[in-house]
Amino acid sequence: MLPTRIYQFKQTGIPEEAKMIFHGDFEEAERLGGVIWEELGYDTFVIQNPEWEPAGWRDHVLCVREQQIADGLEVDKLWDADKKFTWPWSDRLFKSRSAAMSRVNAIRYWGGTAELVEASLFWETTKDANARRKARRDQVRVEKLRAKIRAIEGAPDDLPF
Repeated sequence: MLPTRIYQFKQTGIPEEAKMIFHGDFEEAERLGGVIWEELGYDTFVIQNPEWEPAGWRDHVLCVREQQIADGLEVDKLWDADKKFTWPWSDRLFKSRSAAMSRVNAIRYWGGTAELVEASLFWETTKDANARRKARRDQVRVEKLRAKIRAIEGAPDDLPF
């Protein structure tokens, strides 16, 4: 059965100590910090300091790495001991609320802010969807033509043309 609801999360902030002011062009700011959190003016942005990591991150990396080794994960798939901190990717859609909420909780755990969002779905065949959109476009055209007719009918009869 197809889901009627999907979930996503939106990260809304990072800890103040993770922020840095960057002076330069937009593309360079994105490359350096990943996300532009605020634009302060021409060529001045608030980005995440690429060197920042939350308190406890190093211990977390080592703990995960030890668990991966204990689980027998292949060496080339182990986390590097010097793994850089990254926030969860926010471009994914989730079928379950709990999966999306786990990302929100991870962001909050590491000091950021995030909110859970959902969308209600209405499933229909592509054929039906195309027919519905075409009917809507046709209705808009009919309304425009009716407006023109009303304007013409309401115009004075003594026009010089």
